Amino acid sequence: MLISYEPARSLRSSGSNLLTTANSNLKTKGDRACAVRASKLWNDLPEDLRLAKSVSAFKSQLKTHFYRLAFM
Repeated sequence: MLISYEPARSLRSSGSNLLTTANSNLKTKGDRACAVRASKLWNDLPEDLRLAKSVSAFKSQLKTHFYRLAFM
């Protein structure tokens, strides 16, 4: 299950649309679980990508992000 990250006090990361990363005890299979891996991948995306206004804008920005990672 993916849970939105809400800090206990006011932090700079409050409005960043981060997900809470689940703790796993298993290094081989536990870190590959959807709840663990998806939240890590989402939190690693740039903030402007996570804050996209629509699904189509997110897809376009994600494609640009992957292109830059691969070719620049």
